[in-house]
Amino acid sequence: MKNYLLITIAILSALVAGFLLGRYTSDSGRYYFKYSGNNSSLFDTKTGDLYQIDEKGVYKTNYKYSFDNPQKK
Repeated sequence: MKNYLLITIAILSALVAGFLLGRYTSDSGRYYFKYSGNNSSLFDTKTGDLYQIDEKGVYKTNYKYSFDNPQKK
């Protein structure tokens, strides 16, 4: 009976650890990609970087602090 209890605890702890590691190390939902013909963009929600891609190249714009500290015009 003790062996079944130890096996059950080991399986449950492995499942919980796997869930937590997968949840907090995953990048799902981090990037948003928008495709519209020749102009495409990729937004990184963690760093606040927007990568705009067109036929001339890639342009990077950082929006991390633009919403926290808006500039007055």
